[in-house]
Amino acid sequence: MAGPRLIARLLGAPAFSWNGARIAPGAVKAFALLAYLARAEDGVARRDLAELLWGPGRVGSVHQALHTLRRAPGGEQWLSVGRGPVHLRVRCDATVFERLIGRGRYGTALALWHGTPFDGVRVPDAPAFEDWLDLERMRLDDLRRAALRGEAQRLTAAGASDEAIGLAATLLELDPLDESAHQAVVRLHLQRSDVGAARAQYEACRVLLDRELGVEPLPETIELGDAIAAAERAIREHTPLASIATIPPALLRPRVLVGRSVELAAVRGAWAEGCIVLLVDAAGAGKSRLALDAAEGRGRYVVLDGRPGDAGVPYTSLVRAVETLLQAVDDERLAGWARSERQAQIARHLAAGFGLVWRVRVVAVHVVKGEHLPVAAVQIGGEPLGRGSLVG
Repeated sequence: MAGPRLIARLLGAPAFSWNGARIAPGAVKAFALLAYLARAEDGVARRDLAELLWGPGRVGSVHQALHTLRRAPGGEQWLSVGRGPVHLRVRCDATVFERLIGRGRYGTALALWHGTPFDGVRVPDAPAFEDWLDLERMRLDDLRRAALRGEAQRLTAAGASDEAIGLAATLLELDPLDESAHQAVVRLHLQRSDVGAARAQYEACRVLLDRELGVEPLPETIELGDAIAAAERAIREHTPLASIATIPPALLRPRVLVGRSVELAAVRGAWAEGCIVLLVDAAGAGKSRLALDAAEGRGRYVVLDGRPGDAGVPYTSLVRAVETLLQAVDDERLAGWARSERQAQIARHLAAGFGLVWRVRVVAVHVVKGEHLPVAAVQIGGEPLGRGSLVG
């Protein structure tokens, strides 16, 4: 099929155009169908489209919507409705966004972001589509966060601290409780010798953690506070700031957890025995860092994360966890449409089959073969809680 491609902009309020002409289906479901197809690179079967937006067996409704789309400018060139799967000849900004991030071109990818993906799109009477939409937004949001971190690190290495601070500040707008983003901003201010700004950011982080979570900052954050205090003393004593305000490399990411040698040894010992390790303590006590340090250098592992906002949306953490695990295992072997369908099915099955909400912060999963998996629980700052067995 020759001719110009359909242009789909989904990172923000959706907009479609072809050869300069705006494509705007009047029917809500025809518009939603167009958005879904724009993300399904390998096409979608009509029966699947029917189940997604109209209900099982409603293939006639799909035919009607496709007929409407074919009548749009260039529809016969960019919409394929042969005997096989329905697919578009399309250039989609969300797809380009993903590919750029995969290649490490974070800045170029971020320039494509214009707001909440699929902003304003809602089809309340199509729960399967709504499930897919929620997961797609979540996944693109996660990619944006990764791009912001990656680009901030690149700019920092290039000495562009002002631009890097702006990106770290954006991360904090997305999640004010992201302590790693607070740490990045403090480091950047110290690298610029702006001790006042570093102190303000540190105090803002400390107050926020105390007010929202009732916890002290992580040891890495407290070490940054010590660096700020040393710089402030240097200013008072008229000591050249350059001689004291440089951040030691170990402070950027300490290789040894302060005061956690016993727990780290317990986790690694349990790991070596093939156990699933459960870390128990209050929020902000360093469980995430301990898990990641214990897993580092010990083969392939997957990180599953939860967020403060997950509490208000049932199954959100669980859906993200299952999708992350599946993606790590078989995404390279699945076609694009299959990944999209799998996401919607995960959400539907969980919503129908579970009567619980699972909330996690960070879990390092060590996959062990066998029907009975031993479990070791480690209390941060205390003795191991004990061992048991997980039947799977």
